[in-house]
Amino acid sequence: MSNQVNPLSKAESWSRVAEGYAEMADWVMSPFAKKAIEISNITPASRVLDVACGSGILTCMLSNQVKEIHALDFSHDMLNELKKRLLKRELSNVETLQADGQNLPFDDNQFDHAFSLFGLMFFPDRIKGFKELHRVLRPGSAAIVSSWAPLEKSTLMQATGAAINSALPDAPSPRANSRSLEDPEIFKAEMEEAGFENVLIQECAMNLPAISPKMFWKLMSEGGAPIALLQSKYGLDEWHMISTKIMNYLHETYTESPMQLMTTAYFGIGIKKS
Repeated sequence: MSNQVNPLSKAESWSRVAEGYAEMADWVMSPFAKKAIEISNITPASRVLDVACGSGILTCMLSNQVKEIHALDFSHDMLNELKKRLLKRELSNVETLQADGQNLPFDDNQFDHAFSLFGLMFFPDRIKGFKELHRVLRPGSAAIVSSWAPLEKSTLMQATGAAINSALPDAPSPRANSRSLEDPEIFKAEMEEAGFENVLIQECAMNLPAISPKMFWKLMSEGGAPIALLQSKYGLDEWHMISTKIMNYLHETYTESPMQLMTTAYFGIGIKKS
């Protein structure tokens, strides 16, 4: 792994987009949260851990299907978005906790299931994150972790990169990261190094609900931490002009129908030895 600190591994990068992220995640991540539940073997008696829970897409879906959930994130603002959802839906079996997924505040052998959807992939020390999931699981229990697949498997990311580059040709484009969980072999090896057995990396492509260009840019610009980091380099007036150029590009490119995009994730599934 690189010694350079990824800004997406910092809580403040996600806190700045917490409110917008909650709406964006409903669109992009809900299908993958449903898939994660499908491939798990949860029961009404399950005690579940959701690490890097964000605004709580998975937690809220699971809450009526299990005994209890501990939802953990390092961003106070993200947890506030989850708490709003819990209050609105009158869900009472979820405990929220601000903590580091690389140092879980739980004893060994506590949980029947552990999830981390698109969170652990950003940890500065992923192996430590995997080891912590392994440590707190009960023997025979499974962890399910997801990561985005490479750019070529996602028209969502291709469209986002093209839209930004239409206004900012010199902006860094999304690129493959050979040392990340985008590589299924690395994904599998890191889970095995952490102690998981019978590790399976499953590819999952999802078509996202069709969306207007205006809503697409609203969700991605207000809820995407990478775009928020880019926006922070510009003043309000300058960013408004950039967004206007991007909207013009999107309307010119997607003229006949709403944007129908897809994206792909890898699910890593591993068992703690009985």
